[in-house]
Amino acid sequence: MQKLLSLLIPLLFLSACAKQNLRNAEKSLKGDWVVTQIYSAEGERFENGGVSTSNQQTETGELGEFSFTDDEVTYSFTRLDSLYEGSSAWTLSRERVREGFVRVEMYTLETGDYDFACEFGDQTSDAEQNATEVRLIFETENIGAYSTFHLELEKE
Repeated sequence: MQKLLSLLIPLLFLSACAKQNLRNAEKSLKGDWVVTQIYSAEGERFENGGVSTSNQQTETGELGEFSFTDDEVTYSFTRLDSLYEGSSAWTLSRERVREGFVRVEMYTLETGDYDFACEFGDQTSDAEQNATEVRLIFETENIGAYSTFHLELEKE
């Protein structure tokens, strides 16, 4: 019985930490953000998962804004001379994924229009806590035509 308890207690602790990290990340997102840089690329995705990019561009400056409330995100940004704007509900999810020899936290931001990989600050173990920098990454997943853009956001 004691061995069973010694195995369960660390699992409960890890589960509680994971939920707290997600709550910290959600709390950090809430507020107003300025889009300061956008990287865009197009190309082709191959069956083996590889990607070949032929057209890449990086834009800098005040390119738009995101505003997160408890249940809604509103955004407006200009990418490659086109205006993107919208408003929708949002959810943030968290999972641990293998990255080389270690497991890291990966956050996904789902909105009505896009599903973004969400990277907080310097991506250290507590970067989601009181974050002032976020990178939102969108990329197509289908074989064939490939498109991606990375939005660099700074909290106002």
